Amino acid sequence: MDINNVRYSSVNSSVLIQRFILATVVLSLFLPAHVKAQSGATIEEIVVTSRKREENLMEIPDSITVFSDAVIDTANIASIRDFADLTPNLTIIEQLIPSTQTMTIRGMTTVQNGELPVAFIVDGVNVPSMNFINQELIDIERIEVLRGPQGTLYGRGAIGGAINIITKSPGDEFELKGKVSYGRGDALFAGGTVSVPVADNASFRISASHRDEDGLIDNIGAGTEADPVDEQSVQARLLFQPTDKLSVDLRGRYLTGEGGGIYLVQISTDEIDDFSLPVSSNLNGESERDIGSVSLKIDYTFDNGMTFTSISGYSETDSYWTGDGDFSTVPLFAQWWEIDVEAYNQEIRLTSDDNSQFRWILGAFYQDREDKEFADFGLEGPDRTVIPFPGGAREIRNRESWAVFGQVDYDITEQLTLSAGVRYDEEENTTEFGQLGTKPSDTFEEWQPKVSLAYNWNENVMTYFTFARGFRPGGYSNSSGLLYKNEVSDNFEIGAKALMMDGRMQFSAAVFYIDFSDQQHFYSRVTPAGVQRFIINIAETTNIGAEVELALRPAEGLSLNFGFGITDTEIDDFDGTGIFEGHNTPQVNDYSINASAEYTKPISGPWSFTGRLDFEHRGKVDWDLNNLVTTSGKDYLNLYAGIGNGQWTVFFYGKNVLDEQQPTAMGTDVFGPGIHLRTPSRPASYGGGIKFNF
Repeated sequence: MDINNVRYSSVNSSVLIQRFILATVVLSLFLPAHVKAQSGATIEEIVVTSRKREENLMEIPDSITVFSDAVIDTANIASIRDFADLTPNLTIIEQLIPSTQTMTIRGMTTVQNGELPVAFIVDGVNVPSMNFINQELIDIERIEVLRGPQGTLYGRGAIGGAINIITKSPGDEFELKGKVSYGRGDALFAGGTVSVPVADNASFRISASHRDEDGLIDNIGAGTEADPVDEQSVQARLLFQPTDKLSVDLRGRYLTGEGGGIYLVQISTDEIDDFSLPVSSNLNGESERDIGSVSLKIDYTFDNGMTFTSISGYSETDSYWTGDGDFSTVPLFAQWWEIDVEAYNQEIRLTSDDNSQFRWILGAFYQDREDKEFADFGLEGPDRTVIPFPGGAREIRNRESWAVFGQVDYDITEQLTLSAGVRYDEEENTTEFGQLGTKPSDTFEEWQPKVSLAYNWNENVMTYFTFARGFRPGGYSNSSGLLYKNEVSDNFEIGAKALMMDGRMQFSAAVFYIDFSDQQHFYSRVTPAGVQRFIINIAETTNIGAEVELALRPAEGLSLNFGFGITDTEIDDFDGTGIFEGHNTPQVNDYSINASAEYTKPISGPWSFTGRLDFEHRGKVDWDLNNLVTTSGKDYLNLYAGIGNGQWTVFFYGKNVLDEQQPTAMGTDVFGPGIHLRTPSRPASYGGGIKFNF
């Protein structure tokens, strides 16, 4: 097929965005802040630590979505996928195995064996790779999703934003809470937390969970479910505060488990949305993984209010999976993979007093990381063994990186604040390709500046302009060992935040323009030598889009939330030849809408009812550079209902109750033009359980 003859068509996003900008300005500047609501509770002030100091969400010149512990509970958020569904311009979908996910934010997407498009931070520690992020979310205090480059404070990989997860701290009082639930697919979950003071200046908190599911996706070839899960996890924190100036926070987490994986269906382009085609492999995929991490955070506050912080972190994961190689009932081909990651992080920083007119942060970061990947593809042998073809993967990547950074915030006037920062990152990457007999090495570096101007029109309305640069380091393509370059983005953003109706309505909006250079793109092909995987650069891409979020408390006990995101990606120059020019980049939904409603009503005495509904619509997505393999828009609905008295709660839940299905992992043209591999998403699930809190 001559790709130059492929016609490009899309929604006229520029017109929609122009109207959105006009509506944003009108709403934020002219809607009176003194408008009265008939009844209802005000929206509580939200304090976040996304910029490494405590700040009011409404005063930060960034597009941010925040989930409190209360929302995490009633929205039944148990994984990163769950909160992504409620976040504009963020999509996370399951991949081939539990240890990997596909993440897209503002048109920037995951690259297999590359870096995530966001920085992922848990209690101040940067998670080293995508193999660590898909874990059970237990005992979480708050989740903060920042959109737009955050490289100044979080460094390489934060090209699309940052996800900041804060677990609950030990307290000075005894606490016991837990949850047990059972649902479709024999899905059993049990988890609990205990927090105890162990001395006048020390406290300890430990949480554990167990998840055991038979699965929901039938593999008719093997006669069993393709997606079982059996995992256990434990996390603990010890908080020691010997003085009012010194705090020592020791944290650890461990997960072990096994499950399914590699459940692919061979389809044609016309069958992209036909999910009547079942998984039909004679070998059911099997996966195992162990994840461990430990961190130590030390804070010391000087008499002048300046704080010194040291964060040390160590992470390790071992993962293994095996499965069919031809994805049919014929015992022909098989494959196995093993990926091990080990990383040590160290960050130190000095932070000024939060309340001064001139605020600053200075810091340095170091990481030493090793990734090992071993894989074989070949004939299926006895007892799930593989008789390998030549090639395979025998790769060891050593990445050593360091960075220095700084940021200042200066209140020029009572209304106008300037924020400016810069970071320099450098990574030395040495990759040993055992299958190729090569050991290339290179250094990847980039300056990442960020400048924001925020203007407070009054105490309730703020607008801002931000410029920020982000980057993902380059590396070496898996199958060829060829070098791919740094991915760099320049992000221009204007936004507005407002608190209205006597604090009962909260509004935020942002419009962005991204000039993208050398965007990294992953694709794979099945050849006689096995599965070949490649990472290449797209020379020039432009992303434009917008986000709007609205929170409303119209009546006592009623909360309404709305979010909208739109992203229009366009390839300006693929490789200088004109091919793919004007096409969308793959794996990007053109827009998304999410809406939530939560209602709490007293019943009798301490007992009350809480109901919640979460709806999401995802627009169409292209899976290939030709824009020929396209998934239509999808609708998702989650439900929750519970009756409780503050100590005991009986609840029921439903996820994806509309039984909508979409591709998750998608390999286009892997067996030749028009012959693809697709992993289906999980169908509807529902169940119920009991929660307690003492």
